[in-house]
Amino acid sequence: MAIAQLSLSKKSKAIAAYQQALRLDPNFEISHHNLGLALQANSFTHIDNSCLIKI
Repeated sequence: MAIAQLSLSKKSKAIAAYQQALRLDPNFEISHHNLGLALQANSFTHIDNSCLIKI
């Protein structure tokens, strides 16, 4: 669902979906990676790098 939202330029909803996925399964590496990409696509400059290096 988050991938579809991101591709439809609904970046804030995609970010929320990835964050929810990580609350449900904090070890799901793909969600960490995709959250980092979504944050970057949304031009967040102050992101938590843990979502990028969790893999």
